[in-house]
Amino acid sequence: MERRWFLIYLAAGAISSHLPAACQSVQSQSQTVAEPPAVRTRLVMATAANYPPYEFTQTIDSETRLVGFDIDLGHAIADILGYPLEIVELAFEDLLPTLQAQAAASSELAPPAESLPESPIDFVMAGLRPTQRRQQLVDFSHIYYSVRHAVVVPQDWAQGDPTDLSYLRVGVIAPSAQAAFAERQAEITPELNVVTFDNTATLVEALQAASLDAILLDATVAQIAVEQSVGLRAAFLAADQPLGAAIALPPKSTLTRDINAALRELQANGKIAQLVGQWFGGL
Repeated sequence: MERRWFLIYLAAGAISSHLPAACQSVQSQSQTVAEPPAVRTRLVMATAANYPPYEFTQTIDSETRLVGFDIDLGHAIADILGYPLEIVELAFEDLLPTLQAQAAASSELAPPAESLPESPIDFVMAGLRPTQRRQQLVDFSHIYYSVRHAVVVPQDWAQGDPTDLSYLRVGVIAPSAQAAFAERQAEITPELNVVTFDNTATLVEALQAASLDAILLDATVAQIAVEQSVGLRAAFLAADQPLGAAIALPPKSTLTRDINAALRELQANGKIAQLVGQWFGGL
């Protein structure tokens, strides 16, 4: 696709080089006339709905809905910025290339219309980590959620380092980032038995009743669980690198500063903490 646009651009350049000078002059003058900026009426967010609890589909009252941490946070950001939010679903591998294609579409020679979504995408939320490679392709907001796991065990735990996950029964909330992490660990540690629960309260009760050897939680939620429960302690796993998830935007997007300001406000007023508790197993 990108190769085709490049060839079209070369062909157009060759044609323009043979135009009469007067014609080129008129064309140059017409391009200096500033067009009025488009009036923004909404924000369009793209995601790939296959990564719980960030974004996934759920049947509620016989209706399939898009839900998750990123979905709720996207709506909260749009509310602060004063726009309704439209959500577009794409395949994960198409998310960042679509942002790049839109940037190319703003040039004199736009890509074929059928190659882009009907609604231009303002930003992407899909549990994306701003790796060096990705930062070369698109812009990113500040980190909005730092992924860090914690293992909660009985206070009298005496079986070595709890973070090595070498025990038999580990409880997790499903779906959650910790559940996905535990399942990956189980692939390399066959003796690890991952048991899923619906909420943190029953997870903690199972640990206290010795039905589990340990539980794996988001670090923030683990701290709450230890503070509110008797006889438990937490051990924190090394933070994932690069730290956390961020919002992807088209290169040089004018929205980046506004979205960062909205994230700071949501952090300060406790909304992000509330959503972390809701979607990552908070009590």
